[in-house]
Amino acid sequence: MKKISIAVLLLLTVACSSSEETNSEEESIENNVAITSEGTTPVSSIPETTAMTLSKEATEIIKSLPVVKFEDCTEEELKVGDEYPLVINIGSSSADIKEVFIQIDDEASGITEYSFSGEDVAKKDRVRTYSLNLEMLDYESEYTIFITAYAIDVEDNQDGKVCSIIVQKSDTSELETEFLDYFLENEIKGYINLTEAETQKTYALQTKFPSLFFWNEYTCYKNDEGMTQTALLDEFFPVYYENKYYFNQDFTTEDSDGKEYVFQLYDGYKCKLTYDNSENPEYISLYGRPFYQNDKWWIFEEKESEPIPVATPGYYANWATRVELNDFEKVYKEWVSDAIPPDIVFSNCPETPIDVKVYNLKWGILSGNADIDYLRIAFWKNGEYDTRVYFEKENHSDIFSFPVANTETYYEQPVTRPNEEGEIIMEVFFAIDDEYGNATEKSCVITFKES
Repeated sequence: MKKISIAVLLLLTVACSSSEETNSEEESIENNVAITSEGTTPVSSIPETTAMTLSKEATEIIKSLPVVKFEDCTEEELKVGDEYPLVINIGSSSADIKEVFIQIDDEASGITEYSFSGEDVAKKDRVRTYSLNLEMLDYESEYTIFITAYAIDVEDNQDGKVCSIIVQKSDTSELETEFLDYFLENEIKGYINLTEAETQKTYALQTKFPSLFFWNEYTCYKNDEGMTQTALLDEFFPVYYENKYYFNQDFTTEDSDGKEYVFQLYDGYKCKLTYDNSENPEYISLYGRPFYQNDKWWIFEEKESEPIPVATPGYYANWATRVELNDFEKVYKEWVSDAIPPDIVFSNCPETPIDVKVYNLKWGILSGNADIDYLRIAFWKNGEYDTRVYFEKENHSDIFSFPVANTETYYEQPVTRPNEEGEIIMEVFFAIDDEYGNATEKSCVITFKES
């Protein structure tokens, strides 16, 4: 299961747990304050040298925002093992707070989120205090913890603040060397060697990188957003093509024949129980991407690390072993062997120079057996890049109608002659991707006669 290794030792609200405690534990918010990027400040203390004077209406709007203030966001770099008490004050002078969100995002342990409402948030003219005690964890490099605090009141006014804390990399060079020497000598079972056919099949899937598949009781999603984590493998995995991101050069070794292998991979997939439809389901990691061997599909699953006679750096705490992906051949067929790539067609790409100011190029998308999810249109003028535009289905489906599977969709693209002398050659590139990872690119060259 996913390990949240950042130690949130204390997260509690200390104000207004009951009406009797309100006067002693809540702080009042006076109405004569202005919200600045540094918190609440009396209006009278704003320097006269302020570059811009706010209107009365703008000042009132600012005053109506919730107050979100970090009591002390350190600017000093912390060290591994430090514990830092973080205090966040949240309230409002204009309305009751409706919801509070706190997110902790760091490279060492991923994202942890909290939300509060009801009795756990402040009423009008009151402040509620949230306390977090953070432990700085070890990691393979210097990293930053981002703590975001965000509040919404019942009038839907909202504001938030971010505190960032830099954690220095610990000096563990000797410890790291001792650990890796032991691990490679004692914890590796052997080498994974793929036949040429197995390598080709594995690579064919690698280039598609399926975005989703079902595995036993889990649904697994491609981990291409947010934080990734790595695990040490208990078998040497072959470097079967050049990819310095996937095959980290810092974790490679060679066999007696000079063949290269890796023993660490990042988590290519995050999986949750299929029936878990909760707001914050628990995820487990699968490391690397599926590979094919002995008529079966495999991937690496996290395993429990075992006691060893040398110290283990925290960033090497995740270990992984291979696990079979049952029925994954169906996924391979869907994404690779049975996939039909899309195509781009032109119906009036001119073969000879034209004498017009604007040419309407007619083009179309012939989708395969998957929906189109990406379009890029780029313009080159006289052999040099000029401009481009792109559309992603996830972000731009409201302004571009992405074709669905097994359809033909046609468009017109106006191409304007630049206001320049002489013959102008405009080349228009169209590139599309579909949800199976198939990609197609084609271009049309339009030559405008000398004006």
